[in-house]
Amino acid sequence: MKSCLEADSLLKSYGHKVILSDVYLRCETGELVALWGRNRSGKSTLFEIVFGTVRAEHSFVRINEKVVTGKAYRTGQIAFLPQYHFLPPDLKVRQVLRLAGMSHVTSLFQGGGMPVESERLKNLSGGTLRLLEILYVTTRPVPFLLLDEPFSGLSPVLVEAVSHYLQDLSKEKGLVVADHNHCALCAIATRHLLLADGCLRSLAAPELLKGDYLP
Repeated sequence: MKSCLEADSLLKSYGHKVILSDVYLRCETGELVALWGRNRSGKSTLFEIVFGTVRAEHSFVRINEKVVTGKAYRTGQIAFLPQYHFLPPDLKVRQVLRLAGMSHVTSLFQGGGMPVESERLKNLSGGTLRLLEILYVTTRPVPFLLLDEPFSGLSPVLVEAVSHYLQDLSKEKGLVVADHNHCALCAIATRHLLLADGCLRSLAAPELLKGDYLP
């Protein structure tokens, strides 16, 4: 039986600028939803409101038709990969690998260079750190994942590996992914949404070829 994540009637503004206006987002397990939009369109804010780290003027978040009355991240049903680095810089690679599970690490690091397990995160390249963050978030035992710019800083080889990995995850989990790597995301998305002028609407894949959704 599929699980469903819904965020309804999201309203968020900063000063006089409306970022989100009556936005409705739905994601079911078994699908990978691509979230498109130019820089500063509100994609990160949308993720943070749904996850529960940013407060909106108005919002309803539901999981399996049950309204989340507190922070969604406290439900054990959702995990979030933000754009920024979030793992403690003094943590060692081996500690992250233990949390993520070695079975996932081997295939994803092929062609990317396996980091020394005793190395601290603060000494890693941006791409390697990003990959470890992806592994940490996506191996949480939750049905829904919000991923903000997962391909950022990754080499083409790792982008391909992570794409296949996310596609496999979406067979059982529900993923909402925002990224400016159109080729990689289009290849794995099952549905497309566009956030523009504070509004979220469905987008047919062919429209991506005609529209200008790059930053």
